[in-house]
Amino acid sequence: MGGRNMNLLTQKKGNLNAKDKNENSIPRMTAWFTINRSCNLRCNWCYAKMTGFNIKDSMSMETVNKCTMLFKDIGLDSVILIGGEPTIHKHFLEIIRTVTENGLKVYLVSNALKFSDPVFLKQSIKFGLKAMTVSLKASNSQDYKNFTGRDVFMQLTKAIYNIGNEEIPFVINVTVCEDLIDNFDEMIDMVDRSNARTFSVDTGKPIIIDEKTYVDGMGDPKRMAVFFMDVYPKMKKMKIRPSLKIAIPFCLFPKNFIDDLIADGNIMTGCQMARGRGIIIDPGGNLISCNHLCNVSLGRIGDDFQNKNEYVDFRKRKEVKEFYKTANSCPHELCVNCQYWPVCGAGCKLYWLHYDPKIFIKGF
Repeated sequence: MGGRNMNLLTQKKGNLNAKDKNENSIPRMTAWFTINRSCNLRCNWCYAKMTGFNIKDSMSMETVNKCTMLFKDIGLDSVILIGGEPTIHKHFLEIIRTVTENGLKVYLVSNALKFSDPVFLKQSIKFGLKAMTVSLKASNSQDYKNFTGRDVFMQLTKAIYNIGNEEIPFVINVTVCEDLIDNFDEMIDMVDRSNARTFSVDTGKPIIIDEKTYVDGMGDPKRMAVFFMDVYPKMKKMKIRPSLKIAIPFCLFPKNFIDDLIADGNIMTGCQMARGRGIIIDPGGNLISCNHLCNVSLGRIGDDFQNKNEYVDFRKRKEVKEFYKTANSCPHELCVNCQYWPVCGAGCKLYWLHYDPKIFIKGF
């Protein structure tokens, strides 16, 4: 279902609750290379759907080199490869080697299907891959085919087996949509049999097509809060560490549930876009604030910046500062003085481009 038509760069909601940092400093940041938009699956909830999974939309080695030099100059120590599906990029191994040889660690987010080939997996590790997150779509063959459009569940299980037999840390992540909720106990059982280090669970986010938001197949924030409260006690009984990526307002939960999650150390929160702590470079070399905002370019490497000093100056530009101030604004007045705002931030900002925050944000 389509949401309201939005001007994503200028829309503002609520009061600001953030102080400007030292303009000449760069905060600790996380970096992503979105190296392609093509994929070997067709998940309905995927943000790459916005780009049509264009096989030609792939990062060149020239852009990889420019980005690597920039990240190194800024002082970053790692980069995350993401897609689309990064492992099907024709220069995947070369990208790993190039980044590694320049002193940056390489991490990966992948559906892992190509790692059903143990030779390809070993090559990836040899070239410098340090760790990965395996994106799990379903826990049985029929659901996997229904959700992704491909009958490759056995290939996936072989890949997870292969990864588990290598000395590379990996996390299994599930993006929970409505279709996954009923059989989630089966998902827990499957993951618990793996050698994964952590089982992380997050929520589907709105996707944006032609400046309209869509949440087809995704549970609304209230539905997801109920889901998290149901599955977390079950996840705590697993052999591996559970992690909940809470991208919805904390006030949808009882306060003691949030406090327990924080005390357990099993919660991931906050939005790198709101805090301006992410550098995401898309296949064309554009700096984007979030992969779900793939059509909103803030600048371009080589044109707007190519080294640390130029990047610092770029972040001082009026329009860039205005974007990040808007991204860090409170969607509801109850957020302004909330004790959890620094870690909650009202969840994913894209929800409030689709839903009315007054319906979901009630405070404690």
